[in-house]
Amino acid sequence: MYGVLLVLSNALFFFSIFWSSFIGFWLCLELAMLLLIPCFFYEFNNNNVYLSLLNYLIIASISSFFLVSGLLNNLNEVFILIAFIIKVGLFPFYSWFIYLINNLNWLMVFNIAVVSKITFFYFLNYQFNSTSYFNFVAILNFFILLFFIICLVFDFKSFYAISSISSSLVLLFFLFNNASFNLYVLYFIYIIVGTLVLFSFYWIENNGLNIFSICLVIGVPFSFYIFYKGISIIFLVPFNNYIFIFFWVCYSILEQIVLFNMLLENAYLKISV
Repeated sequence: MYGVLLVLSNALFFFSIFWSSFIGFWLCLELAMLLLIPCFFYEFNNNNVYLSLLNYLIIASISSFFLVSGLLNNLNEVFILIAFIIKVGLFPFYSWFIYLINNLNWLMVFNIAVVSKITFFYFLNYQFNSTSYFNFVAILNFFILLFFIICLVFDFKSFYAISSISSSLVLLFFLFNNASFNLYVLYFIYIIVGTLVLFSFYWIENNGLNIFSICLVIGVPFSFYIFYKGISIIFLVPFNNYIFIFFWVCYSILEQIVLFNMLLENAYLKISV
């Protein structure tokens, strides 16, 4: 039953972007999110499931309100940006997203952190006229993410949550700059990377390190993770937003260093045991 609900939810997320009317998109999106609610109870040993579910429901309701308000008010870009800020866990709404990711199993993490971002494509049907608000939000969030990746990442799920938030910034950059091709290609790569890295983290947590998992997440000699970062930077260059590129590069480098350190600590603990 758990697997069926996840498949149905993923299918609704996917089909929501093909609705011609906003009402159809919104109903499809809400139903997809509701189907995930029973999946919170799949891990019965999770004592924080009720608080996680409460956070999920509150955030989903608030973000939906701003999303509907933005589209009903002649594509109010401020409201739509606020909806995305809340939905993907940008500042000042980090806490709910990080807490939620840390209290879910890996399949649910994948659905909320990766699959749900496909709804960005629906908004390619609209033309955004200004990026000034988003640029301010992005730079502010990069400052905070640089602090978080150093001070608040203690396990693989926390790392995955912070990484998901940073990737949301890049995807939203292309959305608000009306770069549909860039968004499609980068999200396709992001799904592959998100799946492989998630599988590696799950494998490391349950079976320890091996050569494949190290090469995959660190990027030696080759990794989809590094490939994803490289493609995103190449796509960003034509927009001449060098401040955004600078922070994205700095964050990406620091992220790799933190990840490498986590893998070393994990390997040391396995050897010690």
